[in-house]
Formats: sequence, C-alpha cells, structure tokens
Amino acid sequence: MGKLALIRLIIALVVFIAPLFAAAKEPFTVDPMIHNQGPTVYLATSDLPKAPLIYTTGDQIDWNKPGLRIEQLRLVADKLQIRFAYARLPWVRALKLTERGVADAVFVTGYTEERAEWGAYPVLSDGEVNFSQAISSVSYWLYSRQGSAVSWDGKKLVVNETTDAGKVSIGASFGDMQTEQLQQQGYSVFNSRNNEQLMKMVEGKRIDAAVCFRDLCDKIILANPESFAHVQKHPLPYRQSNGYLVFGKKYYADNQPQVDAIWEALQQLREDGSMESLYHKWGWR
Repeated sequence: MGKLALIRLIIALVVFIAPLFAAAKEPFTVDPMIHNQGPTVYLATSDLPKAPLIYTTGDQIDWNKPGLRIEQLRLVADKLQIRFAYARLPWVRALKLTERGVADAVFVTGYTEERAEWGAYPVLSDGEVNFSQAISSVSYWLYSRQGSAVSWDGKKLVVNETTDAGKVSIGASFGDMQTEQLQQQGYSVFNSRNNEQLMKMVEGKRIDAAVCFRDLCDKIILANPESFAHVQKHPLPYRQSNGYLVFGKKYYADNQPQVDAIWEALQQLREDGSMESLYHKWGWR
C-alpha cells in the first residue's frame, strides 16, 4: 500500500470511528455551572423522581435548582478542579453503562457482590467497603395500610396467621436491591418507577405494603395527607443502606489517584459539616 493510500485509510478510519466515541457520551450533559476546565467524569444515575436530591425540568436536571446531590458533587468538582457530566437513565441501564465503560461511574448504589465484580468501591486497607466515603446514607422503611396483614418487627416481615405469605404483595422501587431479597423470601413484588404510585397502591389496598426510601415517601405523604390517611410507617427501619459513587473497574485502574481523591472529598464534606449544611438547605433534615 502506497503512503498516500495509507494516509487516506487512516483519515477514513478516524472519520468513521470518531462519531462512535462521541455517541458513547451522547446521553451525558456537562454541568454548566462548573466553570473549571478540568477533566470530565461521566456519571450515570437513576431517572426516577428524586427531589430534593435532584430537581428536574422535564427530563433534564434543573441546573439553577439542581438539588442536594448535584450541589454535593459541585463542591467535589470545585475542590478537585474537575467537571461532572450526567445522564439520567432507567436504573438497570445506568448500571449496565457503567459496567460496559460508557459511563465512568454510577450513583447512588449500595454494595452487592454482583456489582463489585465490575465496580470499584472505596475500600479500607483490609478490603472492607469504606462507608465513611459513601455518597449517601439512607434508610428504607416499611409502609402499609392500617390493619394490613404484614408488619415489620425490626428483623423480619411478619404476616398474620390467617394470611398465606405467598399471596402477600410488597411494592419496591424498580431496580432496588430488596426486590430480589423479597422474592427469595417468597413474596410477590410489584416494582414501580414512582414512589408516589407505591403509596397510592398501599392506600388503595392494591398491594399489602411497600418498602420505600423514608425521606422521599415521608415527603409524599406530608404533601398530601388526605390522600394517604390510612398509610402508616412502621416504627423500625427496614434497612439501613450506604450508597456509593461506584466506578467501573477499568476506569478506576486508569484513573486511581483521581477516583481516590473524589471519594476522599466526599468524606471531607461529611467531616467538615458541609453535608449537614446541604441537608438543611434542601430540606433533607
């Protein structure tokens, strides 16, 4: 092959391949309020309604009123002089894009052995997950209609003696970790992408109970108490969970100092009181 022909071939390959790389990042939008020119980290997250964690206008993040989680990450970006780009996606897809390396990281996700096969979590020297570098700490609670056949004693679901446990239906957010656990325990699980829908189904007796992120579902009920007059939250938390910003293992291997610095910055926000200020600012406390 002559030199000119080789050059033409290289140009053709560049023209063909470049759009593929651009398309890989196409779902992501760089936070326009981050003004440094540092490297961009591409983050995938759930597209479920998450106010006040993330506020949206239509399908897009409201950059002028982004919510607690985006502002938390802006503080990290400012400290480290990096930029974040976001894609709000169905949760399973967000996980898959990170596993495949299209997204650099995904948030917020708890620890599972399955996700640890492809994802890098912050860990201590003994290999245990470092919960102090979590991006969030949340609790899930059981909500049921008053007089429901199912309750929570702090350790296990309790079904009254007159009810077949196999016929008890429990609601959970689509993609949540507890779905598989509940199914393994023999319960019928209804998955929804909308926490308000879960509360309405509990109120309307269409499901027996729902496991729900407390801060979100409490706000749903308080915003419209007449519509949820018969819904009760059980007095003990169903599950405490630390949520992490989890990076794909290849990205972590290629960018370990940067990723470690991001996790450390998240920890510092907890320790210096910045997170507590954000909680109060966005009504999370």
